[in-house]
Amino acid sequence: MRSFFRRSTGRSLLEPDELTGLDAAVGKAVDPLAVARGDGALVVATRGCMAVSREGRWQVVPWDEILNGGWDAPSTTLRWSLLDGTRESVQLGDPAELPGVFIERIQASIVVQKRFEIPGELGTIVISGRRNPARADDLRWMVQPIGRTDLADPEVRRVATAETENLKREYE
Repeated sequence: MRSFFRRSTGRSLLEPDELTGLDAAVGKAVDPLAVARGDGALVVATRGCMAVSREGRWQVVPWDEILNGGWDAPSTTLRWSLLDGTRESVQLGDPAELPGVFIERIQASIVVQKRFEIPGELGTIVISGRRNPARADDLRWMVQPIGRTDLADPEVRRVATAETENLKREYE
């Protein structure tokens, strides 16, 4: 009964043409977890992705492709960065539950995340294994430098490669 109530509530927050466009963009009927509007945009969080409609064009972003982001309450702006370096934002009127769902879904995509200090004071890296929380995909591995750590440095690359392989053996 609970899932029916949530599905009914989430889908009822969208106009029929919005639902049709969203379902087409995602490739299936979706169950919105949170919906917010503002700045000429509609933002919908689902179990597997965030979808943003601007001027009737949908952008669908799986949660595991969002590198980081968050909610800035004073400016009422949701911001995010994608794995490819693209940075996006949208100013929202009433964000409702969207900021909390946004953070929860990104966290749900992280299977493992570990921090490693590089010997010789070469810096720190974070290695993450992520997958879409709505599917049983293979893990996507990524290495993020912290501060001024240079991923082009041979020693940093050696440690990143070795530690990623260790984590793969443990988690795959």
